[in-house]
Amino acid sequence: MKTRVSVIIPVYNVQEFLNECIDSVLAQSIIDKELTEGYERNLQIILVDDGSTDDSGKIAKEYANSYDYVDYVYEDNQGLGHARNYGCEFAEGDYIIFLDSDDIVPPKAYERMYDSAVKNDVDFTIGNVTRFNSKNTSRIKIHLTAFSGTKEVTHITESPELFYDTTAWNKLIKKSFWDKHDFKFPEGILYEDIPVSMPMHYLADKVSIIYETCYLWRIREGMSKSITQTTDDTKNLKDRLSVLKMVDDFYNENVNEKELHLTKTIKWLNIDLKMYIDTLVKQTEDESIPFRNLLIDYINKNIDLNDLNYVNEIDKLKYEYLLNDEFDKLVKLINFEKKELKFTEVYSNGPHMVIDVDEDVFGTSPFIIDQYIKEDYKRNNIQKVALKKNELVVKAYTIIPGLEIKDFNERDYSFNLVNSDSHKKLPLEFDNVKSKNLPSEFNIRYGNKLSYDSASFQVHVPYSKLIDNPEFAGENRIEVNFKQDDVVYNYFLSKPKKRVIASSNLKARIYENTYFSIVYDEFKELILNINPIKYCYDEVIIEDGQLCINSPVHNGDLFLCYDDDLINDAYKVPLDYNEKKQEYFIDLEKISNIPGQIRYENDEPIVYKDKKQLYLNSSDGQIIINALRDYHLDIQRVDNLSLITKISSNNQTVNMDVNLYSIKELDNLNSAVLYLKDKINFEDVPISSANLKENKINFNFNFANENILKNLYQGVHDLYVKYEIDGIVFSTPIYLLDMFNHEYSEDSYDYKLYRSGKSTLRIRSTRKWPENENTPIKRKEISKTKYELFRKLPINPKRVMFESMWGKQFSCNPRYLYEYINENYPDYECIWSFVDEHKGITGNAKRVRKHSLKYYYYLATSKFFCDNVNFSNEFIKRDGQVYIQTMHGTPLKTLGLDVKQDFNSQESKKEFIDRCSRWDYLLVQSDYVAGLSKGCFDYDGEILKSGYPRNDILYSKNNSDEINKLKEKLGLPLDKKVILYAPTWRMKNGFDLMLDLNSFKKSLSDEYVLVLRMHHLASNKLNQLENDEFIFDLSQYGSMEELYLVSDILITDYSSAMFDYAILDRPILLFTYDMEEYANSIRGTYFDLEEYNPGPLLYTSKDVENAIINIESIEEKYKEDRHKFQEKFNQYETGKSSELIFNDVFKNNKGNSVKESVNKIVSKIGYHFIK
Repeated sequence: MKTRVSVIIPVYNVQEFLNECIDSVLAQSIIDKELTEGYERNLQIILVDDGSTDDSGKIAKEYANSYDYVDYVYEDNQGLGHARNYGCEFAEGDYIIFLDSDDIVPPKAYERMYDSAVKNDVDFTIGNVTRFNSKNTSRIKIHLTAFSGTKEVTHITESPELFYDTTAWNKLIKKSFWDKHDFKFPEGILYEDIPVSMPMHYLADKVSIIYETCYLWRIREGMSKSITQTTDDTKNLKDRLSVLKMVDDFYNENVNEKELHLTKTIKWLNIDLKMYIDTLVKQTEDESIPFRNLLIDYINKNIDLNDLNYVNEIDKLKYEYLLNDEFDKLVKLINFEKKELKFTEVYSNGPHMVIDVDEDVFGTSPFIIDQYIKEDYKRNNIQKVALKKNELVVKAYTIIPGLEIKDFNERDYSFNLVNSDSHKKLPLEFDNVKSKNLPSEFNIRYGNKLSYDSASFQVHVPYSKLIDNPEFAGENRIEVNFKQDDVVYNYFLSKPKKRVIASSNLKARIYENTYFSIVYDEFKELILNINPIKYCYDEVIIEDGQLCINSPVHNGDLFLCYDDDLINDAYKVPLDYNEKKQEYFIDLEKISNIPGQIRYENDEPIVYKDKKQLYLNSSDGQIIINALRDYHLDIQRVDNLSLITKISSNNQTVNMDVNLYSIKELDNLNSAVLYLKDKINFEDVPISSANLKENKINFNFNFANENILKNLYQGVHDLYVKYEIDGIVFSTPIYLLDMFNHEYSEDSYDYKLYRSGKSTLRIRSTRKWPENENTPIKRKEISKTKYELFRKLPINPKRVMFESMWGKQFSCNPRYLYEYINENYPDYECIWSFVDEHKGITGNAKRVRKHSLKYYYYLATSKFFCDNVNFSNEFIKRDGQVYIQTMHGTPLKTLGLDVKQDFNSQESKKEFIDRCSRWDYLLVQSDYVAGLSKGCFDYDGEILKSGYPRNDILYSKNNSDEINKLKEKLGLPLDKKVILYAPTWRMKNGFDLMLDLNSFKKSLSDEYVLVLRMHHLASNKLNQLENDEFIFDLSQYGSMEELYLVSDILITDYSSAMFDYAILDRPILLFTYDMEEYANSIRGTYFDLEEYNPGPLLYTSKDVENAIINIESIEEKYKEDRHKFQEKFNQYETGKSSELIFNDVFKNNKGNSVKESVNKIVSKIGYHFIK
């Protein structure tokens, strides 16, 4: 059958990933390409089952039975190379392409590659590669080197970077070229791609390179890591050296160009051999002997040692130590590069960049690292983006740290706008721009004392050259070609600061009926989208209870569209068209109080003539229309509205006049307060009380008020107006139609009061480091020198230092132990260590920023330490200091040393054991945890059978009065029961709730509300449904224990929530839809939930819903099991944990440290400043 492309997918024991892989091929746009020139199909998918022993074969057969262009073939297991070769025998396409069955391809990949191959008549087309896992995407060094841009026609002799393109599956290969050279993958060996791809590159007449991602290469996680990800395995190394030797033999027999031989050798040295050398830190000297001998033998036989001069200074030294059998120096050098180099000051010494190092390791000091920096530390960032009236202007810079740019003539630039589909280029003009303080602004570590004042530029993209030009329709990137001395660096403009993304992402500009908009891809590359406008609407009004959009002609059907969210399915409401009035219209009552958008039937948003915020008032309600960012009409009905009519600022003072609009009568307005919400502690922070005059309000406040700023942690804080009418309190966001910015700074924070993209008033708080701490090198120096001096000071016997979750939270056991001490023993001085020292806390503790000067002072002089993970590696525990490890939950999932894959070297394992060895006391809830702790922490210290301080309130506040107070604080209805959903974090499907909340709402909302408590990585991806009366997202709330108290039913899975919640003796539902996968493939568990379960194991959303509906029978069935569960895992919980700990630890450790002579030290370090 005449076919365009055949995809060959070997399949072996990949049931976990296979559906996702095949579905990505079935979604390829090439399938729908018009069949011309006698083609009968565009795509053939060949699934080669290589003797799978799991359900992979069954899955593959189901696809073959469902799609006529999917073929299934079977062979007994003979490995990936054989499966690929066998699959080629069935290929009917003009082009073939390979795909590994745990990877996926983007939707346009094959069409993009095919069109390029046919257009340019090349032997194969190469697509860019992105690595991915459940958390993020990335490009690794080999692909960053191989793909600097699109090249429609080239060859490895012209583009030597293709030596770094060695994989088989990112190439669309002409079948006639494949057959002509009889390519075959070697069988029974790893890295079978290399001895095929490298000869292909040389034997091809010409190839095409596509910069856009055409292949997504999975990083296996947890226990499912692939064998090619374990480079410290001897078999792995033997196979790698074997395939390198195959390529060496091909080049010796077929390639005459000396420069290609040299380029190949440099690639071997930079990548293929070095990555194995770097793994030697995972082995002891004796264990590494076979490994090192293999490497030494290959190098001596196949590498000209003079070619070592082409690698950078540090890598050259590695090879010297390897070949000279100096293992100890080699390991120290690798560890220095991995751990210390980034904190080492790099400075200029004559024409060279150097570092001060240990001469015993490096042989000399200072040590030159010119080439090292040029290879790995090129820096480029976008500084500013402006969509102006006639052009896009982007300010950015490029530097090679260590190469000064004092004058514009010291570097060369050229720029092009490059279209992703047509690959056409438009040369762009640019201006040279002076920039001050680049090293400090962009944290440039190496050569940060040199001048880069002439490194910046402004590139101009004129709209007039792009309108009515289909070759630039769609995605476009800005290509930068940079040259300085012998360094050539080609890249696309990327890496804007967060503030630049916030100000420019999704922004748009209309120019002569063409729509220009900016987005950033997953690598933060700037993309300029260019599209013609179908029609531009110019008027929106409210008339006779209807929203009306002026349109002289009917441009097709319009809809008010609402996207799906956590609880609602997507839906659309049609607009009618009035031919007489020449307008589209919709009744106001059909407009929801959640944001919707006016779109055409194909889901394309309509375009409004201006970027502006519209406020439309009527007796039927208020309509907010936002077209500020992108000219699209985002529409929302609001019942109550606060609108700023006038705002001004003078230094620290802000004054604003506000109008209130409400469906309620405002004649009886009693009071109004401007406030911001603390989403962690659920407290309202008042900013200003209003001066009232009718329904007009005036707020005046001092922006530097300590009561406002002290808990204003880093992030964005929305402002609200709370007002009272006839005893009823209302709250509404405060809107501002005009632009406004007011900035205020103090030593460690910058504040900005501004209008958001939704026209609401916000405060942004941004942390900053003071001058003496504002670089990693300075903070590292403090940790070494000042901290050492501080450790000579006396230990304060009543000073306690707390930290929770690496300084990110005020929570868990450290919080509740602190609150007990703060309330009952006020003579103790409590210190909290935070990443953000404005993190809100209760009580009178001092807050210090982690790794600051004050942090190290308190780390040195505190008597007691309390945390639930581990204090930083810099913490050196002194004689007389006492460390209490509280843990942060009873484990079901394996942890510590039992998670083998968390330790990629003996050194990382030793570091973990060393951190745990600092503990003096370990808190446990049960003998179960005590037994695990000795193994998973290698712990032999004292175990406190005290229970957890965080659970004390589950006893003391478990009464209706306290629970109702908490419900009121959280905004939960008092007349309904509460379901708490608190799942654990998953690497895969991390933020998929897996519950049908729409169905939940329909069947349960009369009796219940649902509270979501998601992992912070998941909660960041949730839509906040502030206006929904059934679902409450309390993921950011600071106290999990208080959420337990207000909840009547817990839904969880493998989270430690089940252990603590069991104390309350309330129903627990275990939603374990992926239990087998979670236990086996992700991390592993200590016990079988089917054996010890405090509630039913449920596998579908409908199972959970039915269990809640029938909760009384569920409770009767599982109550006894829950009691047994509680007896086993909450053995030492009494509600007096904090008191027991204080009596056992603090009262028994009253002694002071030995007096030390500190007068000279105090004078050196500025004791008064620390205090």
